[in-house]
Amino acid sequence: MSAMKRNLQIVWDETTNIISDGGDGEGAPWGGRRYIARSLDGGTGWGVWDSKQDRFLKDREVRVLSEKKIRETWTN
Repeated sequence: MSAMKRNLQIVWDETTNIISDGGDGEGAPWGGRRYIARSLDGGTGWGVWDSKQDRFLKDREVRVLSEKKIRETWTN
């Protein structure tokens, strides 16, 4: 499996397949994650959102993330 596919699968599986309490995700396992799966424009397309920098990552940035970095927590 390519690094890109592995990283996208980690982000998707761990930040979208969890039933939330309907709030901001606080308390959910993904609630404090720095990198989350997020809709690009409200449609079906999605990208990796960096909560710390408030922006979507570019493909090359996602590709070089380590598994530890992907699971980094973030609180503002």
